[in-house]
Amino acid sequence: DVMVVAAYGRILPAEVLAGGVERRRATGEQLELIVYDYPAGAVFAEHSHAAEQLTIVLTGALVFRLGEREERLEAGEALLVPGGEPHGAYVPADAGETRTINVFTPVRAALPGGA
Repeated sequence: DVMVVAAYGRILPAEVLAGGVERRRATGEQLELIVYDYPAGAVFAEHSHAAEQLTIVLTGALVFRLGEREERLEAGEALLVPGGEPHGAYVPADAGETRTINVFTPVRAALPGGA
């Protein structure tokens, strides 16, 4: 089956996580797509998963924590997180609301933040 994700707000229901973060998820057999909407100041706790993760910031900014290192991503920038790498993220105070597209492969069995 073909799944339309371009109009994700109408197609995929939003799941509201702690801190007002919204998650919309679509999966195929080998690929998982998640759109996150983060309010200003949102924090995503450190976690890891076997899947590779590509995060693209669409609006706002997101700071990734990778061990002791931090990488700030602005709109239009992307970061690839290798499978098994512990990471977390937060929306810096000056960024406002932030939206990201996240692609994972393979599809994860469990999601951080509940699900």
